[in-house]
Amino acid sequence: MKILRQLLTLFFIGASYLVACDEGYTDMDGTCYYTSDLDVLAIFAENSGMGSEYGDVIGMGDQEWNSGRLTDWDCQECGLSGSIPSEI
Repeated sequence: MKILRQLLTLFFIGASYLVACDEGYTDMDGTCYYTSDLDVLAIFAENSGMGSEYGDVIGMGDQEWNSGRLTDWDCQECGLSGSIPSEI
């Protein structure tokens, strides 16, 4: 039983490396997103008084991601306010 537990532990540790993202990308539920794109979304949310954690901004508006990069974002109904981030 102890050997089985150790083998399972090694399997799960090894499997976690298969989902690793490249440098500059952040893993969110098994998908890699470009961290700077997430940061800009988080700043928009923070400037508008909304939750600014990556998990919050992933669902903010209609988003299209291609190879981990945000390529289209429609946030007309998001209720954004405040300044436009200088990071854009």
